Parts: sequence; C-alpha cells; structure tokens
Amino acid sequence: MRLSWASAISAIIGLILFVTGFFLPAVRFPPDSRPEAHWGPGTMSHEFTGYECAEVTLLSLATFFEHPKAEAIPAVLSGWINPLVLLYLVACSLKRLNRTRPFIASAIVVCCIAMWVQLATGHVALLVGHYFWIAGIALLLCTPLISHRSQRNASAA
Repeated sequence: MRLSWASAISAIIGLILFVTGFFLPAVRFPPDSRPEAHWGPGTMSHEFTGYECAEVTLLSLATFFEHPKAEAIPAVLSGWINPLVLLYLVACSLKRLNRTRPFIASAIVVCCIAMWVQLATGHVALLVGHYFWIAGIALLLCTPLISHRSQRNASAA
C-alpha cells in the first residue's frame, strides 16, 4: 500500500503511541479487601504497565487452552489484541493481504470491546498507558482510510 504524507505521519504517530503505551502505567486494580493483602514483604502495587498487562493476557490465553472457562473469554480475547495488531501491520505492508485488513481490524475492535467489558466488570481504572496504546491502535487502523481519502482527493484535483 502506498501511503500519502498524511497517512504516513498517522502510521508513525500511531506506532509511537502504541509502543509507548507498553512502558507507561496502563491499569490500576482496586485494593484487595483481604487484610493480609495490605501488609508485609511482597506487598505489590496494584498498578501495571502496558507490557505487564500484555504478559498477563498472554498467560491467560495459555491458561485458557489448558482449562477453558466461559468467564475467561474476555481475558482471552484481550490477549489477542497485540498479535492481531502485528498481523494488521503485516497485512498493510503486503498488497496481497489487502482484503484481509478489514477482517483483522474488526477482530481487533471486537477484542478491545471484550477487554473493556472485562476491565469494567473488575472496576479497573484505566491509566495513561492504556490511552496511549488505544490511541496508537486507532491511528494504525485509520491509516488506510486516511490514505484512501487523500488518494481520492488527489485524483479529484
């Protein structure tokens, strides 16, 4: 796919935001109500960076295949977001995969919705890393639309 300047800038900014989101605090879990969780060595923060979230979701994906449970489906779907984004980037760079891009993009959106449902039911607070990550994904998904629009405008002029 040939990118216009606007779509190239969109893709670069999207990729930067996507990657930056992995290194910033992404989520904060509510405090544990058990008294033993609030004292002693090994007490850990309830904040997780983006890459820690990615590790947890990939582990939940592996655990799901060993012991499938219906309530784990949103966590499993959220574990597919990053691999699907990478597949989407490959599909954008290979012309023969142009027809698969909308399907991959739709799968990413479905997985994000499942993730938000899971986070909302767990009363998880979203932090700056999550917003950077999602903004990066949104820009990456919109890049072909920007490219198509700018090519259409160029041919009309």
